[in-house]
Amino acid sequence: MSDKLKCCICKKMKSKDAFYKCRTNTTGYLYSCKECTKKYVTERSKEKFKSNRKEVLEYRREYYLKNREKIKATSTQYIKEHPESTIATHNRRDKRFLDKYGMTYLKIVNEGIKYNKEEQPCSVCESTRDPERHHPNYFKPKEIIWYCRGCHRDLHRLNNANK
Repeated sequence: MSDKLKCCICKKMKSKDAFYKCRTNTTGYLYSCKECTKKYVTERSKEKFKSNRKEVLEYRREYYLKNREKIKATSTQYIKEHPESTIATHNRRDKRFLDKYGMTYLKIVNEGIKYNKEEQPCSVCESTRDPERHHPNYFKPKEIIWYCRGCHRDLHRLNNANK
């Protein structure tokens, strides 16, 4: 038996390692190579998301609300186990802010903190628990709106859902 298979999409002969295993096919492998399969799945999922955007976002929101504690616990555990990943994320964010606004995220936040030091109640629910600063416009770091953690996250979720 041959060590190579022909991909039905790109029509190239490739080694069996370049194909995913599949029990139902006679060869024991998928008919398309891993590269072509990944491209197909990515394109298909993007099309599916575009056509069902509202439903997908609503489903994600409902899932999050049902499993909030589990998601928080998993995220916290991941951050503890992979601190280098968290640092890399912050570095990427700082680079984006530096490119876009000419200063890092922390510098923007600290500028606002200098002028608005005292914590205030949430502007939505008036809770004083876990106050967070929100910058509607990063070019105006002194302009801060105070939210509790829950209202702040809801605000960002709604903004992301509307995009």
